[in-house]
Amino acid sequence: MRLKSVAMVLFKGVEPDFSKVRRDIEAAIRYFVPKLPIHEIAVAIPTGAYVAERDQLDANRLISELRSSEAVKDRKLTLAFTEMDMFYEKMNFVFGLAHAGWGKAVMSTFRLSRDPMLNPVSEGVFRERVFKECMHEIGHLWALGHCQDKKCVMSFSSTIIEVDGKLPRFCNSCELKLAPGLRR
Repeated sequence: MRLKSVAMVLFKGVEPDFSKVRRDIEAAIRYFVPKLPIHEIAVAIPTGAYVAERDQLDANRLISELRSSEAVKDRKLTLAFTEMDMFYEKMNFVFGLAHAGWGKAVMSTFRLSRDPMLNPVSEGVFRERVFKECMHEIGHLWALGHCQDKKCVMSFSSTIIEVDGKLPRFCNSCELKLAPGLRR
């Protein structure tokens, strides 16, 4: 994957509080591409992505629309963020979704900023969760699958407790799978 820059998309009207997590997002991106410029781009939520019956965004619709969005369609690496809750197909919610072939990923900070009962968590917990999930989704963009090691950042998380149980790094096996030219 030959990259010239990274697009960090903030969906208009539902942008998370980036003053708290911008450094953590950038740190995750820098792990993979230490020197490329990161361009922050505001994009409207695509028509039809919000599903009123669920009060959630359809992650698949968001990622599909990013693929054709004029603002980012030529970007090889695009990370999009929303503070609204997201779902994917039959799952009640997802923290993020990535499509490696398109170089696009979407993440929701909704559950990352809350405990299992949906009460707010400390800024430190929130920031660590955002970093872990950024690493996870970018890992998918580098063709890493889910890892069986529950401590690995690439393990699948169906609950926020599972996110908290991960370490903010790749296990040795996943680290070795990353292309040497794309990591430090």
